[in-house]
Amino acid sequence: MLCKTVILLGCAMLAILSCSKDTSTFVNTVPIYQDLKVTFDKTTRHSTALANFRANNANGLRLALNGSSDLLFNGNHPQIFSSTNAYSYTYEADSLQNMQFTFKKSNEQVFNNTISLKDTTNIDLPPTLTNVSIRQNTTIPFTGKPLQFGEQVTVYLVQHNTQSGLATESTPGVTSLVFPASLLSNFTVGSADLYIERTGLPMSLSETDGTAGGQKVTSVVVAKRVIINE
Repeated sequence: MLCKTVILLGCAMLAILSCSKDTSTFVNTVPIYQDLKVTFDKTTRHSTALANFRANNANGLRLALNGSSDLLFNGNHPQIFSSTNAYSYTYEADSLQNMQFTFKKSNEQVFNNTISLKDTTNIDLPPTLTNVSIRQNTTIPFTGKPLQFGEQVTVYLVQHNTQSGLATESTPGVTSLVFPASLLSNFTVGSADLYIERTGLPMSLSETDGTAGGQKVTSVVVAKRVIINE
């Protein structure tokens, strides 16, 4: 019998099922929830795809797929698997490209879902934004459509490989957010890179595993050089 192993990560328990009749039955019969995301970095022109899987539904046990189960990103295998980050699979592309996720279960069922650039809502930073205060909170405006219900905008800065804390905003209709000076406690006056990320409303999948369902999410990242001043 072909050994099929599925590693399940619960809230506080790690269960390993391997080389048993129960394992193969579980893989073949339990619907698997697919959580898919692509981040399009329009400054570096990179695409980063991320996939997570759960048993039965969005609240089920996290899955690491082994044995004959497989996952492809535009026909390529994942470059990174993280057992510490929600059992996530990552693939990075050196261009802005639509991403097709091909998930094959151990029973040879195959599910194809695509996340496209056209699924995103654009965001950018205006030319007038040139400074961020290290002493006072700074309002960070952004261009593009006002924030929609279910979306989120996140801002952070990077200076000499040090990343600040995250400022987030999810209020529908806004076109700016406040970046607290307290998030720059480890920064100094000088230049830094400011990043803004717009995460879209979750969308339904085209192909799901039975009743398990799933979602696909896009995010757009842009960055610019700013001056941190008093």
